[in-house]
Amino acid sequence: METMKVETIAKEIIKPSSTTPNDLQTLQLSIYDHILPPVYTVAFLFYTKDDLISPEQSSHKLKTSLAETLTKFYPLAGRIKGVTIDCNDEGAVFVDARVNNYPLSDFLRSPDFKTLQQLLPLDVIDDPYEAATTWPLLLVKATYFPCGGMAIGLCITHKIADATSISTFIQSWAAMARGEAGDIVADPVFAAANFYPPANELFKFPVDENANKISQITKRFVFSASKLEELRTKAASEDFVGRPTRVESVTALLWKAFVAAASSNTNACDMKLSYETHEPYTVSSWCKLPLYEASFGWGSPVWIAGNVAPMLENVTMLIDSKDGQGIEAFVTLPEENMLSLEQNTELLAFASVNPSVLV
Repeated sequence: METMKVETIAKEIIKPSSTTPNDLQTLQLSIYDHILPPVYTVAFLFYTKDDLISPEQSSHKLKTSLAETLTKFYPLAGRIKGVTIDCNDEGAVFVDARVNNYPLSDFLRSPDFKTLQQLLPLDVIDDPYEAATTWPLLLVKATYFPCGGMAIGLCITHKIADATSISTFIQSWAAMARGEAGDIVADPVFAAANFYPPANELFKFPVDENANKISQITKRFVFSASKLEELRTKAASEDFVGRPTRVESVTALLWKAFVAAASSNTNACDMKLSYETHEPYTVSSWCKLPLYEASFGWGSPVWIAGNVAPMLENVTMLIDSKDGQGIEAFVTLPEENMLSLEQNTELLAFASVNPSVLV
């Protein structure tokens, strides 16, 4: 099969449609913001063809509504300077791109995560790690497929945005594009430093010199609604354990599989789980976030994916399937561990590896 090729058409800086007031131009970061890794929280939204609107019209609507949305989310148009954000209306990056040789339906038949990265706008900056801690804090890429479908790739620095934040931003932006922002979405409040101690430049989080030196790979595991019910029933116990949630069931099964995969590639003497030698595994749930409601005026997304970029080691994102009942797990592991994980019979009894996205 031919490899998908994404061509950048244009790059533009989108500034807020109105100037940020003087009293809001400096935002204090919290200590929690300060110690987060220098990566972006990313989301991918895929839409099928709409015959009533052209790519040029879609792009114009996205840019115009983004400028209006940035007046509410003004820190995203600023620049991080040490432990504060200078909300100077410097702007966000917007990239238009196209795929000439690959219809969206072919991509969704077996969505490859490596190919998925081409739909992010990070190729227009030199160093994503540095950018995530300085500028730009928000990047968007709208990619148009030859069939008329489109993908929106969104990156917001993890220093000020988690999954809930990116969902809130997307809902606000989509409502603005539909002309419904005032009726649906409340204004955001940037108050992390009111709940956590303010960041201090003297505090430096320890840097793992070996981080990102091991080759990582991300794979998609899909748990259907029926398989999740089986898993929840199996995990429940009348005497000791109540009926677990979907997220609890999937997380427990994945952690068990992660330990098995790591053990198969590690000497037994290296598994005492001591503080110095243990490897942390993070499972982050995006479930119940209304990402599939993000209509910009051309219908709801047919598929949603999410992660962080650049990739972090041993991180898994859980996202609702389109029906709201299943769960899609985007798992990032060292390559050798992933090979073992994909052969775990207990995991495969409940999950399918990268099935076709039903449109």
